[in-house]
Amino acid sequence: MSEPEQMASAVSRWQKYWWAEGWAGARPRFIATITEIIASVGLLLGLGIIFLVLRLLIVVAGVPAEDIKFFERVDLWAVKAVSVAFSLAFVIQLGIGAIIYVLKDSIKGKS
Repeated sequence: MSEPEQMASAVSRWQKYWWAEGWAGARPRFIATITEIIASVGLLLGLGIIFLVLRLLIVVAGVPAEDIKFFERVDLWAVKAVSVAFSLAFVIQLGIGAIIYVLKDSIKGKS
């Protein structure tokens, strides 16, 4: 058997594709990112619906314009707080995942 044929038979069918190996490594990070995005969008939509209902109640009850300006500021700060909270949670989750990956890799290296 020639040398290229030996090399081809030694490589598994999954190792032939660089993208499959890359996807296998990136899949947990991709799932974590998508999960975080879905949760963030869901929470923001929930907040939007709550604020929409509050706004409709304000319009129906006839609240003065000064009070509506106050609610606009509260809306803005609530959205910022939710965005910051989810960003921090994502960074913490990413850090914990990296630490676990390094620890698992170092344990594999020792044995």
